[in-house]
Amino acid sequence: KNDPIQKFYDSVVAEKETIIRSKTMKMDDNLPDGTEGNEITVEWEEDHIISYTIPKVYALKRPTWEINPTKTIENFKVEFYKNMPDALSRFACMPPEAVDAFFKSREKIEKAFSNMALAIDSFGRLEPWFAPDPDKEYFLHVDLAQKHDHCAVAMSHVNKWVNVKVTDTYSQAAPIVEVDAVRYWTPTADKSVDFTEVKDYILGLRSAGFNIRVCTFDRWNSHDMMQQLKQYGINTETLSVAKKHYDDMAMVVLEERLSGPHIPLLIDELLQLKIMRDRVDHPRKGSKDLADAVCGSIYNAISRTRTNSIGEIEVHTYDSLKRDNEPEYGRRMNVIDPPPMPKHLADVIE
Repeated sequence: KNDPIQKFYDSVVAEKETIIRSKTMKMDDNLPDGTEGNEITVEWEEDHIISYTIPKVYALKRPTWEINPTKTIENFKVEFYKNMPDALSRFACMPPEAVDAFFKSREKIEKAFSNMALAIDSFGRLEPWFAPDPDKEYFLHVDLAQKHDHCAVAMSHVNKWVNVKVTDTYSQAAPIVEVDAVRYWTPTADKSVDFTEVKDYILGLRSAGFNIRVCTFDRWNSHDMMQQLKQYGINTETLSVAKKHYDDMAMVVLEERLSGPHIPLLIDELLQLKIMRDRVDHPRKGSKDLADAVCGSIYNAISRTRTNSIGEIEVHTYDSLKRDNEPEYGRRMNVIDPPPMPKHLADVIE
């Protein structure tokens, strides 16, 4: 938004009426209507100009499939399925908020980090329900800071491997990743972050039974803590989070294969990330400590979890991740789900 073309369009339009259009399409036309995971709905804005600010100047904003008689919206359904914000920008005249933003879809980020059941309470203690899966390996990344920024520790694991089905002829094995916990420390004017507390937290995760495969650190002031953790049998390495690691994270966010805790500071950091000289960085007055910790843990989980260690590979659609996570969320929040309505009653009501 707010590029020169958009600004000129807005400057000549005095009054307009905006109508929301939508179209639901099937990815595989051979499947029956209503097949779960096979349909995608595209919504776009359509402006109807009522008056202009300058006489004899006219403007029109319409999607490609209305302007180009050789194209229909069906021609772009794969692009919409793979990257909705990008396709809306290219084909429907609906650019994202910031051209240089790394994560261009707020909706995708908020959907990925929507788990309200936080594993760590406000005192830094593990919630009673937060327990390890004995069949899973867990991966940590630590972004150390002591005086100015946040110090953050994130833990993630691959829940399972799935076949992501994009069309009826193309699918690819890909991981479903869960960000289990994110804890951070904020220094104050008169108190720095106590790295002993950070170390004890990591050891506490191991004592709780989590099989920590590796704990990586950025390079800043990390040598002493790495050596201390190694003495307790925790494998430690260095990892400088860079654009290639964020690219991997962006893919699992885009394809809705990521589930993580709802932490407003983390969401704000991710949405403020920008591409600067081929680097992913934060605004001048912003930060990305939690974002780096989460990105590093996700990268560790994806790159170090063996496909054959998870079991049978399932078929994954965008709708299936939300469905898979609902029972776990209910268990953590002590929610009792009602049983499904019997089919014969549902038929009568309809």
